[in-house]
Amino acid sequence: MTAEELLRELASKRLFASPEEKRRLVATLAEKTGLLPYSIPLILITGTCGKGSTTLFLSSILESHGFRVGLIQSPHLSSFNERIQINRKAMSERVILGKINELLPSFLESVEPTESHSLGALNYNQVFLMTGLHLFLQEKLDFVLVETGIGGYNDPSSFFTPIVSIITNVFKDHEAVLGHSFEQIAYDKSGVIKDHVPVITGTSVPEALEVLKVEAQKKKAPLYCLGEDFSTEKENYMEKGLILPYQLRVAGEFQWSNSALAIKCSLLLHEMGFPLKQDKIMEALLHTQLPGRFQIVKESPLTVIDGAHNEEEIRRFCETVRKFGCETHYFILGFSQDKRIEDMMQNFEGIRAVFLFAPHSNIIRLKDPQELADYCHRNQMHALTFPTLEQAYAYALSKATISDGIFFTGSMFMAGDAIQLLPSDL
Repeated sequence: MTAEELLRELASKRLFASPEEKRRLVATLAEKTGLLPYSIPLILITGTCGKGSTTLFLSSILESHGFRVGLIQSPHLSSFNERIQINRKAMSERVILGKINELLPSFLESVEPTESHSLGALNYNQVFLMTGLHLFLQEKLDFVLVETGIGGYNDPSSFFTPIVSIITNVFKDHEAVLGHSFEQIAYDKSGVIKDHVPVITGTSVPEALEVLKVEAQKKKAPLYCLGEDFSTEKENYMEKGLILPYQLRVAGEFQWSNSALAIKCSLLLHEMGFPLKQDKIMEALLHTQLPGRFQIVKESPLTVIDGAHNEEEIRRFCETVRKFGCETHYFILGFSQDKRIEDMMQNFEGIRAVFLFAPHSNIIRLKDPQELADYCHRNQMHALTFPTLEQAYAYALSKATISDGIFFTGSMFMAGDAIQLLPSDL
């Protein structure tokens, strides 16, 4: 088996192992491949929404101070090499595949085959986590930021001990894996909380926040909560005795919360002895771009790509869309199978919309576009289906006037496909 064959096999693997099985495998791999103890300062970022944006804000801040920063992100937008980055630049596929091939014997020797699959608990995220951590050691980086793939206890990254953990927020998503209640989901995400390690959260749902407070107290981990210990109002970060004005060039009110989490983390790092300066922190945020996060790629007609893929993210996306005041909105949508149609679509109420359903590139996880259109027809929504994304976009472009808008959303897969289809004009 080669690295390419392993990745193809794992990309089509739909089986879920238990958190215990995943952690046991990661522990074996970390020991077998010499990752322990991990010598580069590590920061773990999890949460239902905003973890990718928070990771990019924080990386930008650290880079502005001259640090070399490794990022492990999930999922990728266009190519798997985006999952392993240095200073927000993807490493080459050649280098990544070479390291996977080097680690391949350890991957295959460590798995415990089951009746369901010969690769047992091994999954895509584990392979890229272990590969990235090894490459970053090789590159002698200063920091590593790991964006979890799913949850906390359920994610392989939670095996490692960070210097700071961030839980952006807790809403409902991936319920088949994480649980159906806020309490269950919060508990899983609390897997990134470690003994005596500071944790930062923007969680606002009371039931979820209470779980995080209990788990942090058990582990004697200092907990810093957005809205209690620090806060943000547009263009100001605030905590006791400190007000820091700043600006962002990205759309979405929720990005102020994401950026505040990155600021708080930076201030904690300064307290730990890392030389981070307040003026550089704020300047870095101003220049941070967020691909696939309400990314405006054309101004006439307004054309936006956004990876919103759960109910809360779609709600935030629609909130931002309304602020642009377009007349007719052409939404090119592609959802994954685990999403409840009614929960996603209810957020579009009150928007003058035409829904164009097309497949995204991850066919295995795709929710049937015709099923989505049928739901819209039953609820008196204007909807059409297209066999390809290109055809859906061509239709929208033929109909949209300069006062209308075209919006790609529904999944990170859709966002990635749209970015490949539409290089930014801006």
